Amino acid sequence: MSSPMNKRLPAPTVLPIEPVAKRDGFGRPPAPSPPAAIPPLSAAGAGGANGQPELTPESVGSGRALAADDQPVQRPASSQRKTGPAKRKRKRDPKKALYQDALGAYRKLKRGHRAYWEAEPKSFQATIKKAHSRVFRLKPGPKPDPRIAQAARERVRGAPWKVLYRKNIDHPEEMPRLTQELARPGFQKKVNSFIRRHPRLQRESLERTPACKSTP
Repeated sequence: MSSPMNKRLPAPTVLPIEPVAKRDGFGRPPAPSPPAAIPPLSAAGAGGANGQPELTPESVGSGRALAADDQPVQRPASSQRKTGPAKRKRKRDPKKALYQDALGAYRKLKRGHRAYWEAEPKSFQATIKKAHSRVFRLKPGPKPDPRIAQAARERVRGAPWKVLYRKNIDHPEEMPRLTQELARPGFQKKVNSFIRRHPRLQRESLERTPACKSTP
């Protein structure tokens, strides 16, 4: 049987010793040291003497300093705004675009010639249709025969119809009589119509004697 003297006692607990603050002769703690002076920002703004970025009150308060080359501080990739893919432009319908442009052109004509539109609307529309048909011709009309113009000039100068028939109608002698009777009046009609459409030829034709013009 063991005696109480042979029992092992627990180890004592060691408490940390806190350092005692220094005090002056009157028992007061010493005054805090003043903060370090902030160096002024140079005029060039390129940094301190050792190439380190200079500190400013704004940078100290915000917790960041200006870079040496005066560039803004790059934000981390996680904080940057994420932009989605660029939106594709919708294709414009050519039919609708043409319709809108035509409406704008016609409205501009109506505003520019409002007096004519209010006075004679039917004549205004007829003029617009005439210009439209001339600009947007799907199939150009038949080209004039150059022989008709030459025959009209010769006829104004006094050439007889028989000479013009032989020169401008293909093989008139070989045609049947009925075909000749149809070809000659048609040729005369084309020549006279050409003369009436040209004022200069018409004036020259009126200056000629009636006997010369009526020569068969």
